[in-house]
Amino acid sequence: ENVAQRSHIKIVADESICNWEQLEIIGHLCQAVNIKTEKAGGAINSIRTAIEAKKRGLEIMLGSMVSTHLGCTQTYSL
Repeated sequence: ENVAQRSHIKIVADESICNWEQLEIIGHLCQAVNIKTEKAGGAINSIRTAIEAKKRGLEIMLGSMVSTHLGCTQTYSL
């Protein structure tokens, strides 16, 4: 049993998930993931990470690093 299974508060993997492969390692420890497009390697890898997270029943949040409006546009488009 882990914290995610015992908590009334959702555990979100924020800085812990940079790509879909990392879901294999820690996806079972949380209920949601925050996908940052820049850290995931762009829009295509972000979409793949989101698909893999959904397959595992995880909620998805999309975030970005400190960036300009132009830098956030690709995240908004997802």
